[in-house]
Amino acid sequence: MMRLQGQNMKKRKRRGSLTFEWIVISTLLVIGVLTALGALRNALNETAEVIPENICNLSTEINVSE
Repeated sequence: MMRLQGQNMKKRKRRGSLTFEWIVISTLLVIGVLTALGALRNALNETAEVIPENICNLSTEINVSE
């Protein structure tokens, strides 16, 4: 009977360590995704600021000669 209890304790410890590993992996994954989304947002904002300027520059440079 004591032998079974010892085996059950080992399984519980393993299960606990696996749970901890999943929590750490999930936390790192969430941090990585949030960082990537922040970088994407910044890149899109920079692009959105440059596009209208470029369009204005194109429209002023086009000369139509008749």
